[in-house]
Amino acid sequence: LSRSISKLTDLHVLGLGDNRLSGTIPAEWAELSSLITLGLDNNALEGSLNMLEFLLKIKRVYLNSNGFNHNITEASWSLMEELQELDLSSNQLVGEIPETLLAMPNLQVLSLGNNKISGHLPPQYLSSSPLRYLTLSSNNIGGSIHTSIGKLVNLVHLDLSSNIISGGFPSQMSSLVNLEYLFLSHNERFNAGGIPQFLEKLTNLRDLSLSLTNRVGQIPGNVLGQLSKLVLLDLGINDLDSEIPSELATLTTLKYLILNRNYDLEGTVPEEVQLLPALDILMVDRTSLSGNMSSICNRQHKAVILGSNCQISEPKMDCECCNICCSRDDNTTCHDSTFFGKLNPIWENSFQRKSYEFDAEIFDYDDSNTKKNGTVNLLGGSAWGENKTLGIGGFDSVDIP
Repeated sequence: LSRSISKLTDLHVLGLGDNRLSGTIPAEWAELSSLITLGLDNNALEGSLNMLEFLLKIKRVYLNSNGFNHNITEASWSLMEELQELDLSSNQLVGEIPETLLAMPNLQVLSLGNNKISGHLPPQYLSSSPLRYLTLSSNNIGGSIHTSIGKLVNLVHLDLSSNIISGGFPSQMSSLVNLEYLFLSHNERFNAGGIPQFLEKLTNLRDLSLSLTNRVGQIPGNVLGQLSKLVLLDLGINDLDSEIPSELATLTTLKYLILNRNYDLEGTVPEEVQLLPALDILMVDRTSLSGNMSSICNRQHKAVILGSNCQISEPKMDCECCNICCSRDDNTTCHDSTFFGKLNPIWENSFQRKSYEFDAEIFDYDDSNTKKNGTVNLLGGSAWGENKTLGIGGFDSVDIP
């Protein structure tokens, strides 16, 4: 990265994402006093982030998918009062989550997933926070979810998956009525408990993942049946028992139903659930379910992935169209991870980024979500940078394709 860029003191937008840039961010860039958007995502950059604290007008920072190994607590985040969107995901960042980050008055997007951040979840959340998108997934974060999380009433996306979080699910989460994406999966230190009753209040949910969270007991049809917008329901790798409730058949937008590895789940897959019109993935392998799956096999809309206990073992399901056949107790007969690995990780990070086509009218750029001249492309993407953008733009919730 060239130090001479620092001479462009009137520069508002710098987008160098999706290149092969290496090295560190020059300290001289702290002189870019007019910079509003900085996009250096999907490169091979490393080193410190301290120069960011001198960019007092910065609103959007995208440094995801690099090799930054900075201690995240060392930057003076509180100086960046205008900051609205910060994506530092998929780096090598260490340290604990700075409380000053979550107290920033204008921050709407905070993406810190896939780093080496440790410590505990923040002990307090502010009711005045405008935060809409928060992902801390795939770190080494422990502690419990504080009851004050219910104050983050603007949240649309919350991802705390793949950490070492313990404790329970506070009932105050029922206040998060704008949530569309909730991922708490792969936190096996959560206290054992049922599917939370408060979920029935979160009627805007599209994606819900509670796999490997120590859930026990019955699947509450009266609760989940209220979530009429659900596209993904992932309750796999738990200790759920009893039968699949018929109320799930009311979820007509459901595409992904994952119930596998709940060994005491019994009975049959209700015919009305098999006939859900949008269902693309149904995983019920390594359970005690049995019976016939002919309804899903014969329907016009064919499932992409269908897994059940159709190996020669008991209990056994009759499923001629299943492309994953497992034995209930033998993990060597079923490798569903190889199937999931081919899927777009749409339920991990659902957001939109705006990429701008720069042209001769660049200096007519309007700092709102539009341009006065030129066009704006809305590209659905994920935090792994699968969408090809210029590394600048804004986050918003996105419809799953």
